[in-house]
Amino acid sequence: NSDFAILHWDKPKTLGETVLDYVVKVQKIGPTAGKQSSHSHVYSPFILDRLESGSTYEVFIEPVNEHGIGQPSSRQVFRTTSKSLEAALDQVSEHHYDQTQCCEKSGVRPQCLSLCSYNASSFQIDRLVDGGCQDDFSKIVRCATGGRDHLPCCAKRGVNKACQPLCQAVHQQSSGAELAACL
Repeated sequence: NSDFAILHWDKPKTLGETVLDYVVKVQKIGPTAGKQSSHSHVYSPFILDRLESGSTYEVFIEPVNEHGIGQPSSRQVFRTTSKSLEAALDQVSEHHYDQTQCCEKSGVRPQCLSLCSYNASSFQIDRLVDGGCQDDFSKIVRCATGGRDHLPCCAKRGVNKACQPLCQAVHQQSSGAELAACL
């Protein structure tokens, strides 16, 4: 995006269970260098906002436990998109998106297509949880997001951290994003 980035990281392999929180350090390195800034007491995923469009940044993460700050992660470099590119992408995305059509093309079974709607009833959602449509859940989530990353919106609206991977169309056992807990 042009003014924010979403950072994801895993806990350290050594003494990861002792980590209380993290410090994110970021510095703009192009087109002109800026001062390094820190964000304390953060967790993954973390939304790094107030960035400048069309700029390059370097970021690293430091774990914190009761003994202090641990070894930093490797440094990662990323570039924000320019506002003109983001405007062009937004213009393209203004075309009508048909979630049901996406589900049909993805192979969601006919009896589960009613879940491919933003207006699905609680009865229909219960059908998904109670059986019959669980195998189609990943496809339904992918189509519901429309290929876009909705994590910033979900985070701002207070979606439980365990459910936030669903905002990015990620449904897997390892993410902790279990369906029943997120509905």
